[in-house]
Amino acid sequence: MPLLGANAQQKWTLQQCVEYAISNNISVKQADLQERVDKLTLEQSVMSQYPRVSSQHSTGYQFGRSIDPASNQFTTNRILFANHGLDAGVDLFNWFSKRNTIEANKLLAQAGSSKFEKAKSDIALNVANAYLAALLNKEQIKVSEVQVNQSSEQVVNIAKQVAAGALPELNLAEMQTLSLP
Repeated sequence: MPLLGANAQQKWTLQQCVEYAISNNISVKQADLQERVDKLTLEQSVMSQYPRVSSQHSTGYQFGRSIDPASNQFTTNRILFANHGLDAGVDLFNWFSKRNTIEANKLLAQAGSSKFEKAKSDIALNVANAYLAALLNKEQIKVSEVQVNQSSEQVVNIAKQVAAGALPELNLAEMQTLSLP
């Protein structure tokens, strides 16, 4: 059975971790989408102030046996037809309502932008907090190792003093029980 080699993992800086978390976090992506939706809503409300114009065009060609649209009789003539339409509209009495809607949508767009920035800041803060917690735990391991070494040295020193008769054996027994894992 062949052995599979494993590649060493790349070490990331805190900045790389924060950037990765921001670019891949669902909450940040949702806040970004909501910000874009709010901006489009604002743009739509601004555009609703302007008049609307639309046109429709259609053409057709009939041949073979069909109904003549002018006489409503069957005919075998060829008929070419075209339909055209134009529609225009403007709101006359909703100006204040539209202005207020635009102002409200401006505030919603600003709020959406702030929420997006807050989501990014929260993720960066969470990553930095986790990083600092990892560093603290690493230092606590070092402190614990030093304490274990000191306890071991104290056991050796007390054992020498007990062997020399300077301390009772009870001190050695107490120290050994305290230094047990």
